[in-house]
Amino acid sequence: MDNIKLAPLGIRMKDELKAYLRNRAVENHRSLNAEIVVRLEQSRTNELARVGPGTSIN
Repeated sequence: MDNIKLAPLGIRMKDELKAYLRNRAVENHRSLNAEIVVRLEQSRTNELARVGPGTSIN
């Protein structure tokens, strides 16, 4: 990412969820962090599509 500052974020999750995400990350050739970020971005995109353009959900 071109000179974008990213703040670290610690999160807690159940071991089962972490194992699931780690397995998906391996299958997708990503780090665990990258897998989580991709999934969060997909969730945000889906939410924005649902509420429609011009709606502020921050």
